[in-house]
Amino acid sequence: MEKTKIITLANQKGGVGKTTSTLAMASFMGQMGKRVLLIDLDAQGNATLASGVDSEDNYNIVDLLKNEVTIEETIIKCKYYDIIPSSKLLNNYEKELQNTMRREYRLDSLFKEIDCYDYIIIDTPPQLSLLTLNAFTCSDDVVIPVSADTFSLQGVLQVIDTINDVKKYLNEKINIDGILIVKFDKRTYLAQDVKKMFEDIASIEDTKVYATQIRETVRLRESQMLQKAICDYPDMTAAIDYKEFLNEYLLNK
Repeated sequence: MEKTKIITLANQKGGVGKTTSTLAMASFMGQMGKRVLLIDLDAQGNATLASGVDSEDNYNIVDLLKNEVTIEETIIKCKYYDIIPSSKLLNNYEKELQNTMRREYRLDSLFKEIDCYDYIIIDTPPQLSLLTLNAFTCSDDVVIPVSADTFSLQGVLQVIDTINDVKKYLNEKINIDGILIVKFDKRTYLAQDVKKMFEDIASIEDTKVYATQIRETVRLRESQMLQKAICDYPDMTAAIDYKEFLNEYLLNK
């Protein structure tokens, strides 16, 4: 059996479609027959909520990180993937984690016990926190979702700098697989100009901007409100785009 691949989606800027992209990757991979575990490492718990899971009624990622439960006890089965739910206590746990030995490797030590999935996909908080560092330390690939606006550029540079430090000091196998542009409107000059700027950054950092961009659509928010998987809306423009992006991601794996 091949080793489980761990993918983290990260951007320190909020509102860039990070959680939506995480959910899309997990659901489309599951629909393709891949065995997927989604880890909700964001205290906001949006991925947990959109998956139809109540973190208060189940064991969650904090219980697991504190070694109070087993991995099997925290995993909830959803339609296309399994999930380890978030907790609103994650921020408090992160403060406790500051004072522990090898604090950047807490997730990594847990994931060594998991071998029954093809992919683990991690949704991270919208800041470069110790929890995000934990995700980077155990990851093979990082996907950086960005919105097509100039405010996203600085955030991307900071994420890339952090990942480069992680690669140097904590996890030499980590790879920035690419930058995924979301909320994209190809009709505007701004979107095209921002796309070119991201491509310039990617060229310098030896990564890429994915050829697929995700178009904005109201129905995407509707699917999350209804707690329905994006892949269950096959005619939605964003669903079509996410499926194409996933095929692009998987092409060279």
